[in-house]
Amino acid sequence: MERIFSRRPLRFRYCRTLKNRILKSGLLLLLMMGLGACGEFESKDLASEPKVLVANEMFIKFKKAIDKNCNACHTSVNSLTPGVSDFASLKTEDDWANHPLKLVVAGDLRKSLVYYRMRFAKTITGSASSNMPFETAEAPDNMTQQDADDIANYIMSLGSTTVTEQAADLGTLAKIKMVLNGKAISTLDVASTLKDGSSILIDEEKLKARVQIWLQEPEGQEKLKNFFMLALGQNQLEGFSNNLLGFVQANNNREVRFRENMSESFARTALKIVNEDQPFTNIVSSRNHAMTSALLSGYRYVDASGAQSVPMNSRAFRDHLRALPVGDFTDWRFVNLTNRNNDNPTAFDDMAALRAVADNDDFSLQIRRVGFFSTLAFQVKWMTNVDNDFRVTANQALIGALNKTFEAGDATAHGEDLSALDSDHAAPGTACYQCHRLLDPMRAVFRQSMNENYRVPASGVSNVPNAYFAFQDYRQDMQNVGQLATNIKNHPYFADSWVGKLCQFVNSQPCDDKDDEFNRIADVFRNSNFNFMTMAVELLTSPLVTRERGLDNAMISISRRSHFCRALEVRFAEHIERTGSASIAPRELCDLNNDVRSAVALISDDDVARGAPGFVQSPDTSPFNYQSVERLCKLIAPTVVRADHGFGFGNTEALTNSLDAMVNTFMGLPSNHPRHEAAERVLKAIYDKANSTEVGLDEINSLRESFIFACSSPDLAGMGL
Repeated sequence: MERIFSRRPLRFRYCRTLKNRILKSGLLLLLMMGLGACGEFESKDLASEPKVLVANEMFIKFKKAIDKNCNACHTSVNSLTPGVSDFASLKTEDDWANHPLKLVVAGDLRKSLVYYRMRFAKTITGSASSNMPFETAEAPDNMTQQDADDIANYIMSLGSTTVTEQAADLGTLAKIKMVLNGKAISTLDVASTLKDGSSILIDEEKLKARVQIWLQEPEGQEKLKNFFMLALGQNQLEGFSNNLLGFVQANNNREVRFRENMSESFARTALKIVNEDQPFTNIVSSRNHAMTSALLSGYRYVDASGAQSVPMNSRAFRDHLRALPVGDFTDWRFVNLTNRNNDNPTAFDDMAALRAVADNDDFSLQIRRVGFFSTLAFQVKWMTNVDNDFRVTANQALIGALNKTFEAGDATAHGEDLSALDSDHAAPGTACYQCHRLLDPMRAVFRQSMNENYRVPASGVSNVPNAYFAFQDYRQDMQNVGQLATNIKNHPYFADSWVGKLCQFVNSQPCDDKDDEFNRIADVFRNSNFNFMTMAVELLTSPLVTRERGLDNAMISISRRSHFCRALEVRFAEHIERTGSASIAPRELCDLNNDVRSAVALISDDDVARGAPGFVQSPDTSPFNYQSVERLCKLIAPTVVRADHGFGFGNTEALTNSLDAMVNTFMGLPSNHPRHEAAERVLKAIYDKANSTEVGLDEINSLRESFIFACSSPDLAGMGL
């Protein structure tokens, strides 16, 4: 039996948080509190929807049993049980689910007061007459066994869906599309994914078809690239170490472009692996990396400095970068990074030779560059030193590929040769030994071609201890970073790790890797020869994401910075194209000026932390987050809402079209969405209030106030509602 319930509790919780926890100021406070804008969503919006959206036969039987047996006493008029609930007033599933006395608790008879007092309390008190007995008890005419069973069956039927909602619905559809490409769901998305005969339930197979389209759209490719930057530890390179790239500090336009090149390089490589249906395990071993001429210059500089005449802390590379034309940062191609002997390497500043390196050409380097953990971005983000001696490098490589770190509880047997073990720090019997006996032999492979600054040593490499791979029940010999890559890609946890990474990225919380559905998808990934797209489509349409099992552990998250900003920019571009303003170039709305960047900086974002598997995420709303979102929306409103951007207001039709665009494109509630009309009413009320003599704003600024609300509404600033 399929059921879906009102979404009020989730939206109510979000809106209540906005109203009760945010100390707001300015016009929007007047509008929200005076008009009850969030209350509009809580009441008028939802009152227009039936509380029970799909007939539930078990609930009907439950209600009949209650009406027949309970309402004579449990009513507000002439009640024989003063102070006890008025059952006659509880008419919908939501009414029962949200009752403060926990009359109904999904799947739990002992916690459900309406059944506990009827059945369990009888055995405790021994008083049949005071506990609504069955026909087999002392008062057989009070309730039949079938009535009791109907009550019990309904409560137990809620265990797999919860009384809040079966959320394989339009809210989930919106979440998936926002995460994948930032766009709002369209009337076509809704119409093409609904189950036959349903107005709200999503068909899994139809959803798969839409997910495949969303992933392949340019906006989907961009979001995938950003996901790979995050998951592989290639992004958020806030500052550069003098020991690796000299005095490059990313405070100059060219240095910023170089930082972006470093972050994007291997994400573009991973995207190529995915789009060519290569085994995704190639992210660990690929030497075919996306490069620009500026990046090739950087790799050559790191390769040369130390072994040749370039001093380590020279400003030579910084000055060289600042003189490069913009084209050297945009001429992407894929280059094979080899380790062939090269007695006459290209100088890092010989740009004519570097620009001549074509797509799929070989480019020889002294340092072995294999997979995501050998990139400049990875090394800039995870710096090591003489004391750490590549331990962070090895550990972050395992976290990036396998989503696991070294643990004292790992019982994997280490290799016989422990010459790489730092006996001063982690001698046998010490607290550190259990991890270091596995970690230290693994990190030894990095010493073979570089020093602690990730550069070629001026005096060459010597005294490299023997390496060994032993981690989480998998043991193999190895001699170099190429074999390290092979061992990582063959590790049995590889499939599970990427199901887990993508699942957390979409759901804003870690997913249970012991769950049968999780393991099924990991098996699909392995059996598809590690086809990432196959796994992604399977995961994104599974109950782990659609939550059709229920919402007990579902996360209602804020739209973190990367999701929110990308959604704003993509939806603004969609609006411009849709309204025929295509001559207007869409703006990077989160990077308009310093004030905007200041607001954006306070919106939390996904990140990775040193030594920690998974992502660092802040999914909860807070006064700081909401104030930052609202401030951002206020700052960008004059840029977005303009007559030449397709926002009209001179007459009723033009105003209606403008508000409709805000609801459709920005809030993501298309015309066939059950909350579309209610949202449009809210925006119109805000416009009318702002344009009234009481407030006194002109038409364009009144329309901008409506946009501010749409921009900061839970449908855009939240995910999973």
